[in-house]
Amino acid sequence: MAVSKRGHIYHYEFELGGRRYRGSTKRTNRQHALKVEATQRTRLLNSIQGIPNPTAVPTFAEFADQFLKWAETNLAELRLFCIGLTSTGPNSSFVVS
Repeated sequence: MAVSKRGHIYHYEFELGGRRYRGSTKRTNRQHALKVEATQRTRLLNSIQGIPNPTAVPTFAEFADQFLKWAETNLAELRLFCIGLTSTGPNSSFVVS
């Protein structure tokens, strides 16, 4: 791991696959700068191996909205089938009317 200080800011520099990578970590703490350099190296290795970068996980409300939109379009046939079903009680099975 090659992290060097230029002024007050640390910069990283490393070689991967015969190519040189360097840039600013935008950090003044050496330990934080080492973490930034390791993160950059990991991202490059993952992109070379075809592993996508992690994306943000949607909140429950966002997912619920997406699911309801999907369900309206993809479950129309199931809804038509369920319209003809009625329940004879809370613990009983459905009966086709």
